[in-house]
Amino acid sequence: MLASYNNALNTVNMLLSNGARVDERNDRGQTPLAGAAFKGYLDIVKALVNAGADIEANNGLGMTPCTFAVMFGRSETAKISLLSKRKKRKIYFKN
Repeated sequence: MLASYNNALNTVNMLLSNGARVDERNDRGQTPLAGAAFKGYLDIVKALVNAGADIEANNGLGMTPCTFAVMFGRSETAKISLLSKRKKRKIYFKN
């Protein structure tokens, strides 16, 4: 879902509401959640996690969305991945 890599929240929400596959991989084996996590797009990460994105999906080399977030210094997106893994349910965030 290219919209997640471009921080296009409205487009992501529209695609998800129309049945887009939340874990569709790109040519590098990365999911939309991995792309949003490493770029630090917090609102996109929240939308994808709440839509059921696989937070443990790896790119074939063992790198998960949380791994990408940590590698690129995106502590907030890493925290979202870790919290959702622990709770295994939708998370609601305070602004």
